[in-house]
Amino acid sequence: MKTVALALASFKNSARLRLVPLVVGALVAGCSAAAPDEELVDELGESEDLVTGKDTAGIVAGSPEEAAILLVANDRALDTTALKSAVKVTATATKSLLAFRAGPTAGPEDDGWFLSLAELDKQRGTTKTFYARVGAYAKANGYVDGGELVAPDRALLEIPDNLGRPPTSNDVRVVKGFDGLTPEQAYTVSRGRSTNYIHPENERLIRETFAFSHKAFTIALGNFFADDSPPQRFLRGLGASKVVLLGLLRQLTPVAIEATFPDGRVEYYMKKSVDYERVEKPTQRVIMRSPISLEPFGVRVFYPAWGSTNLKGPVSVVVEG
Repeated sequence: MKTVALALASFKNSARLRLVPLVVGALVAGCSAAAPDEELVDELGESEDLVTGKDTAGIVAGSPEEAAILLVANDRALDTTALKSAVKVTATATKSLLAFRAGPTAGPEDDGWFLSLAELDKQRGTTKTFYARVGAYAKANGYVDGGELVAPDRALLEIPDNLGRPPTSNDVRVVKGFDGLTPEQAYTVSRGRSTNYIHPENERLIRETFAFSHKAFTIALGNFFADDSPPQRFLRGLGASKVVLLGLLRQLTPVAIEATFPDGRVEYYMKKSVDYERVEKPTQRVIMRSPISLEPFGVRVFYPAWGSTNLKGPVSVVVEG
């Protein structure tokens, strides 16, 4: 078994690493002078109304900032302790967020997920300072889909020795993706970013589908950086101003290219046999994505929020759409 580190220098110098055949996340001013509610006594010291006088600090609906704040608000890994100590939101905001997540009953079927900033803004304690602190935490902890691209040198693949033929995706084991995360770590991030209840009987299906998509996504991303590979030649000849590789929640052709052109057109491509061909915009949920830069080489893997109401009840296959 040989381990292949997809380092930048290796892409440039070693034909052995051409992976072309491998196709396949103080008391608030204005309150009564009577004995204060302990949850309202926090460090904000502001005059903001904790129920209605909201100020979302200019966050634009549909922006990466809004998406990041919603990811933090929905992240079940952030419990009472984490919200207070790590994110540093108040007890009031923590209580209202957890109550919304839990839903009106003890069962998980009616748990809540914030789908917009307007929905989050209705909760007690979501003040201007709340948004500032959640936004800062999101930026520092990988919840924001933005920032500089990094060299594609963090992926690690294992390929059996002495195959006697070019390796295929079935021969490859992904040890780490291009963000440096193991497949299990990446799954934990992505699974935590689903936005609806998923029936327990579907957990194995989701895990297996993610693993298949993550492997295909990692291999496809690496192929774009293999010198003079068909995928790299395709990308260079496309003429797009921006290219993003998408990993989809499906086990049949789980990878697509989203290409934006200088005139504003957006087109999509999937690999058909050997070459990428233009297709309609995929309807499947995007569970990972990365922009691709060839000059200089650069990637930035991100796990967006995703949801599928089809998974609320037991299913035998993931409904693609």
